[in-house]
Amino acid sequence: IPSYPDGKPEKDAINDQQLCVKNVVLIYANFSYTTDPDPLAQVDFASGGTGYYFTNGQYQQITWQKGDYSSNLKLFDMSGNELSVNPGKTHIGIVNKDYADTLEITA
Repeated sequence: IPSYPDGKPEKDAINDQQLCVKNVVLIYANFSYTTDPDPLAQVDFASGGTGYYFTNGQYQQITWQKGDYSSNLKLFDMSGNELSVNPGKTHIGIVNKDYADTLEITA
């Protein structure tokens, strides 16, 4: 169940219900930031990276690729095989790779 960094449940803006999904994909990417004219985080999707796939109470480390703006996001297991994601709702979280070492997975 997705939640914000402060631990509060992430809720659907339309029905105010806590999000409940079958799959969670967490990918790490390079971020850069601008402040002119407004603060903006820019995500480097072209470089790909690593991440995690969570489903059915299990997880595995993955890699990912996207390429250019119009390319689809592709997920791979650590052997390089394209990942088969279980049917159902999927939540994708994108995290600055500078924070990759801060992830704690607890049961």
